[in-house]
This record gives sequence, C-alpha cells and structure tokens, in this order.
Amino acid sequence: RKELEAIIQFFLVFQTHIKVLNGKQPYFLFILTVNGIFMTSLLLSVTELGFVTEARDFSIAEKANLFTIMNASDIFMKLAQGIIADFQPIKKPFKYPMKFLYRFNAVGMAVTMIGAGLVDSLHELATVAAIATFFNANVMMNFSQISGGPLFIDNDISKILLLNFCREIFPESFSSAVGLQSLANVVISFLFPTVAGLLKQHFGDFRAGLFFLSASVFTAVILWLLVA
Repeated sequence: RKELEAIIQFFLVFQTHIKVLNGKQPYFLFILTVNGIFMTSLLLSVTELGFVTEARDFSIAEKANLFTIMNASDIFMKLAQGIIADFQPIKKPFKYPMKFLYRFNAVGMAVTMIGAGLVDSLHELATVAAIATFFNANVMMNFSQISGGPLFIDNDISKILLLNFCREIFPESFSSAVGLQSLANVVISFLFPTVAGLLKQHFGDFRAGLFFLSASVFTAVILWLLVA
C-alpha cells in the first residue's frame, strides 16, 4: 500500500510541475531529459573507468595513482571552468553563454569517453582522464544542483552557476525545474546502467558501456542543436 501511495504521489507532483510550465512543456521536458543524460553519463563514466583498469590489469598502486591524478586535476579544472564562465569574450557573443559552454563541454566529455576505451597504458589513460576532468567540471558545475539529491554532487559554486543557467533559459519556471529534474534523473539513472550492462554482456566488450554513454551524449547534443 505504501508503494502504491508513493507512485500516486509521484504522478501528482509530476502533474503539478507540468501545469506550471504552461506552453513550454515539450521543450522543457526535452531539456530535462538532455540534462539527465549528461549528468548520468558523467557519473557512470567514472565507474566505467574502473572496468577499464580491471581489463588492462592495472595494479592497485596504478589504480590509486590514476584516481589521485583525477582528483587533483579536478580541483584545478573547476577553477579554470569558473574563470572561463566569467570570461567576457564568451559572454558577449552568445545570448545564453552557459548553454553554449554546457553543450561544448558535453561534446568534449563524450570524446574523452571514447578515448578512455581506446588507450592501453596507465600514462595514456591518466592523460585522457585528466583532460576529461576539464570537460566534466563544467557539466558538473552547471547542473549539479538541479540534478540534486543524495546521489549527486552539490556545492556552493554549482548553486551559483545553476541560477545563471536555468534562469537564463526558464526564468519563470525555475522552481518547477528543480522538482522535475529530480524525477527525470531517477528514470535515466535507472535505465542507463542497465542498458550499459546489457551491451557489455551482449558484445563481450568492457568498452561497450563507455561507447554507449558517449553515443548518448553526442545524440543528445545534436538533437538539442536541432531543436534549439
């Protein structure tokens, strides 16, 4: 009975948020889906790197070094992305500069996913992973709070950037974005790991998950450009 009540409450909340969006429902729901794909792919790509290290027979010390490099690089890349977000030559030419940066870095993120699946040595994978943190930092900072919840990363910087991004596109329905994005993330975060696992089993290739995530991000960006 509790499960049924939870499902009913889910749809009631969903319906309430949809009504708030008025005539923007199709495009708004599309943005929620794209954002969910980006964030879910980012988070899963870190897990997929673990499978890469296992398949390449990296030692425990090499795995530790790899993730130390990634964590150290992430700190500096977030700083760099914050500076770029405030860079006036980028703000002036674009009506929605945050949206431009978000899509650009999503493409870079997808490229590095492919690269991570193609390299063999620790040095090569560490280089690709360090480059990936640059693109991942923007994706995470722009929408990490709207993907909010216990499973997603949240920080003060992301809150500031989130306001810039969402309010520049949907200034009148920001509160609905927060609620609906959480619902979208639940669905996508369930589907993507399942599909990635099935593809790895079907093809017998540990890289199938990374390639699937990369293809999903590429497809989402292309569709967003066409729709916009």
